[in-house]
Amino acid sequence: MSEKNDYIIEMHGIQKSFGGVKALRNIDLQVKRGSCHALLGENGAGKSTLMKVLTGIIAKDSGKILLNGEEVQIQSLRHAEELGIAIVPQELSFISYFTVAENIFYGEEPTRPLPLLIDWKKLYTACDEKLKELKIDLPSKMQAGKLNVSDQQMMVIARVLAKNANIIIMDEPTTSLTNNEKEGLFKIIKKLQGMNKSIIYISHILDEVFLVCDSASIM
Repeated sequence: MSEKNDYIIEMHGIQKSFGGVKALRNIDLQVKRGSCHALLGENGAGKSTLMKVLTGIIAKDSGKILLNGEEVQIQSLRHAEELGIAIVPQELSFISYFTVAENIFYGEEPTRPLPLLIDWKKLYTACDEKLKELKIDLPSKMQAGKLNVSDQQMMVIARVLAKNANIIIMDEPTTSLTNNEKEGLFKIIKKLQGMNKSIIYISHILDEVFLVCDSASIM
């Protein structure tokens, strides 16, 4: 495999303006398959904007995005997920009164043929199997709002992996975590790398970056 093909994601010459303000100026980013790649920079440097381009939330003005060496035009967040690109945002997004299983499989719940109702037994079985596979210890039938912040984050990560994401963006993932919870997250990241998943890790805490990341880009 050539060095170029080692990159799962390549972004070349990405530009984005809002009105007369240039948010991104000819930005390049390359992420190797199976790596944990840090994205660093001051507030306002454009890290979040670049990731919104990568996940289809906003459209770039110019530049190229290559996935596994082939150019792609990412149209929306759903399209990005279909391509295997997902984000665990800093502000976790989930439905607090849904159970863990409902959140993880939201929109893709197993159903009974007639009538088209959720097959709850299959849902919770599938959730327990997925959590066991990931070695994430969560109660599938508990309401998400009753989980602590660390477990809510693990739930969102499990939801991303249930969609078969190969590129996972983590935006300041340790902001609300205790030291013990951080260690749990770092173990999950190493496990994901062992599954050949690629992580883009946005953080301003350099100690964490040196501990968990094996490459970095600075904006």
